[in-house]
Amino acid sequence: MAASASNASGSAFDRNAAIQWMVAGVTLILVTMPLIPIFYQAFLDKPLYYPDAALTVENFTTLFAEAEFRTVILNTIYFATMMTLVAQSIGIGCAILIGRTDLPGRRVFGEILLWPLFISHLVLAFGWFLMFGPAGYITLAVQGVIGTQPWNLYSLTGMAWWRGWRRRRWPICIASRRPVRLMPRWRTRPAARGPAPGRCCGGSPCR
Repeated sequence: MAASASNASGSAFDRNAAIQWMVAGVTLILVTMPLIPIFYQAFLDKPLYYPDAALTVENFTTLFAEAEFRTVILNTIYFATMMTLVAQSIGIGCAILIGRTDLPGRRVFGEILLWPLFISHLVLAFGWFLMFGPAGYITLAVQGVIGTQPWNLYSLTGMAWWRGWRRRRWPICIASRRPVRLMPRWRTRPAARGPAPGRCCGGSPCR
């Protein structure tokens, strides 16, 4: 009886799994279908809608032979590296201040740092332009003190800094939120790890 019941439950239709697979299939179709014409066009010598278009790899040969293409690759590597360094530095630093120190108002500060998750990119970009653009308030204030424009938000480095600041939320979520959920004693017993030995030896909270 127990074996038959187990077989019956094993062969029963799992509606949740079916719904998940259906959603995954629909999502895969919606994502891949627009990419198929683009991928096909990459191997054609004429636009896709031309009836006499033929397959060719000359497009890639021409692309890789262009000197500007190498510049694009180097700029992309520099941009991605700079953005990652800025995001990790700011994000991990803020996560340590929020989760491992006695910073006053750290809970409110932590929530404010996660606001970019809910604010549109356009709104944040416009705010950065107003504050740090060529005619931004902070740019003009610093320029009035030092006599020259301190930064260029439209340069590759400026854009990488902005993107890194925007991406700081992910290191904060990973470095601060997940350890708190997996090991809640980090918050309930802050003296159990790290700071206690240093303070016993006379170190300051910052050290």
